[in-house]
Amino acid sequence: MVVESRVSLEFKAGDRLDPNADSQLLNCLRATRLEVGLVLHFGPKASFKRRVFRNDRKTIPRDSADSADSAAKLQAACRHDEL
Repeated sequence: MVVESRVSLEFKAGDRLDPNADSQLLNCLRATRLEVGLVLHFGPKASFKRRVFRNDRKTIPRDSADSADSAAKLQAACRHDEL
């Protein structure tokens, strides 16, 4: 989920957080103009992880985040199977 075209949210549920959740979020941030992402884990004890990947470290075109349909493309690029 993308909030205000600024933050990527990943929702996870289960007994424990899958170690690959962090990698999935970082890959999503690398592939988009988003810099901030959160993994929200709803398990026996709710928790979250915040990750930042600055745009000056990326090699994507600058105008890709400005198009009207960029949110839909972003969600499709970051979509993965839920636990």
